[in-house]
Amino acid sequence: MAEIYPDTEQVKGQHPFMMSFCHGANISDTLTHHPVPQQEELMFVFPVIYRHDQNDTEHLCSYIPVLYLNSTMGVVGGLFYGLRKEYKPSMVTVATTTTKSWLIPDTINASFAIDVQQPPLKQLSNFFAQTFENPFVSISYPPFEKTVFYQAKVYANDIRNATGKWQWMYKNATISNANDSPNVFAKYWFTMSWPMNYEEFFG
Repeated sequence: MAEIYPDTEQVKGQHPFMMSFCHGANISDTLTHHPVPQQEELMFVFPVIYRHDQNDTEHLCSYIPVLYLNSTMGVVGGLFYGLRKEYKPSMVTVATTTTKSWLIPDTINASFAIDVQQPPLKQLSNFFAQTFENPFVSISYPPFEKTVFYQAKVYANDIRNATGKWQWMYKNATISNANDSPNVFAKYWFTMSWPMNYEEFFG
């Protein structure tokens, strides 16, 4: 993993991950082509090495343990992909032209500001770009637990540096930003493959 993430410092006892705070609009599937309502979606993505069994090849994947949304339709759609989406009707966002904050009581408290003084970046940093590029892996909710894989493609533009502070309360732990945690703002559109089992995805 270190070879693929050369820009990521290894810290003993810690694991790097990406938080994605998104406002989604004009999102639809290839069957109905019907856009879901605009929604806020918070995604947490951990680069991991996945091995199907002892004799299998290791695969670098991006694991998503949970997502938070303020849209019931977005949650229902995500369940089809085997994603652990949670409906958070208490989510509050406040936005200006250069700042935005998200608050979910006892779960998320985050705020970010775009650095408009600097010119746009040419591309996402390697950590963000690679984490989106990896195959995504998720384990669906019980009682029908299954591991699913899919491929996402992100096409970013208007990429800018940002500053931010956040706290994530998850499973009796509080995870906070460090002083040097990188932050970036980007507008983007994306595509997703159908969810597949291991044999279907990796052949």
